[in-house]
Amino acid sequence: MIERRGIARTPREHFRRTAEDELEKFVRKEIAFQQAERIERARELRLPVQKETELSRSEPSSKPVTRRFS
Repeated sequence: MIERRGIARTPREHFRRTAEDELEKFVRKEIAFQQAERIERARELRLPVQKETELSRSEPSSKPVTRRFS
């Protein structure tokens, strides 16, 4: 009986992992799309656009940030 439970969980676990992977891919694409859309709107409004590396920084740096505006 214990062996059957283990077998029954395997397909479920596989589908759960597959769904999590697909959700992760979707979230990455959605974030990239939102960033691109934000940059496009900023350019239309002639606002300064931050570099991609500045957007993805998680820790504040002690060095001053130099920004290039296009």
